[in-house]
Amino acid sequence: MKKKIMERYKERIKNRESVCITLSMIPKIIKHNDNWRVFYSGWSDKDLKRLYKLLYMTGGHRWVKPDKDLL
Repeated sequence: MKKKIMERYKERIKNRESVCITLSMIPKIIKHNDNWRVFYSGWSDKDLKRLYKLLYMTGGHRWVKPDKDLL
């Protein structure tokens, strides 16, 4: 996996709030090109989907309903 995805994953996985916020942000970024994309400049939609899958599989499935388009 790309280094930037793993770095961001390691930052986010430290607490539940970060995971939940990121999992709710990524669909908005991809589907609506939301302003949150500023935090992920240089990231492709494919990279964001990989991060989403990692966070969801690691623990996010306990707190957030999945976005079927991203899994």
